[in-house]
Amino acid sequence: MTIKIGVPSKGRLRKNVLEVFKKNRYNLISERGERDYFAKIKGKKNIKIIYLHAREIIERLSDNSLDFGFSGYDLLKETSINIQKKILVYKKYNFGNAKLVVAIPNQWIDVQTIADLEEVAFEFKDNKKQRLRVATKYPNLTRDFLFSKGVTQFKLVNSLGATETYPFTGSSEIITDITSTGETLKANDLRILKDGIILESQACLLISKKSKKKAARSGLLNSFIWISLHSPTYYANTRLFKKFIAKFIAESSETESKQKDDFIEDFIEKTVQLESNSKDDFIEEWG
Repeated sequence: MTIKIGVPSKGRLRKNVLEVFKKNRYNLISERGERDYFAKIKGKKNIKIIYLHAREIIERLSDNSLDFGFSGYDLLKETSINIQKKILVYKKYNFGNAKLVVAIPNQWIDVQTIADLEEVAFEFKDNKKQRLRVATKYPNLTRDFLFSKGVTQFKLVNSLGATETYPFTGSSEIITDITSTGETLKANDLRILKDGIILESQACLLISKKSKKKAARSGLLNSFIWISLHSPTYYANTRLFKKFIAKFIAESSETESKQKDDFIEDFIEKTVQLESNSKDDFIEEWG
């Protein structure tokens, strides 16, 4: 049973993910040096590390060519619903924090909110006979957000590079972009609308739903989830995981294989809920 794990191939996200492996005493070895797209964990022959673009990691999880993967929550939510249904968000980390926002040129002093933007969009249509152009690398999230706020008269422009430049090169009027501090937007004479936060994102450990049973048996989740120094639910997790193991061992001799698989899958599903439900509710379920 080989476990395939996708790790971001570059940038700060790659550095932080590799730190997760390091903290859990997993020594990654690349035979061909730093530019090698493949690695393995010393002492874990059944684990294969593949370095990929963060967006591609999500695609490969959806087609089950990866079992685990580290990527951004924003990239997952940008994909289609069909892809999202195939992937579990198993753990959110305290790094890779960023926000997807609506940003406009500072010169637009009368535009402060999305409601103001809606008025501008209609003015563009009535006076200039064109739709407000929005440059973005996140068309799905941008479209859904603007529609949900009542802004319908716009045209999306796919950004292929530095999105911040688009309003000043005649390519768009406004943008949506991912930002950690907002400093790059400010440096390029852009500002975020007061109610212009589309999504808050962070780095996540993702699992292909088809690999849930394989994931539970691999032993890696014990490290990535239960022994996370940054997890606010660490103590609850430790207690619950120990109880789960004890119960599993007690039942293993008299439980059919399919029932054991169902038990593992049930535990994984409930563990995932820990990120969105209250800790007390989760402990009541398993405590």
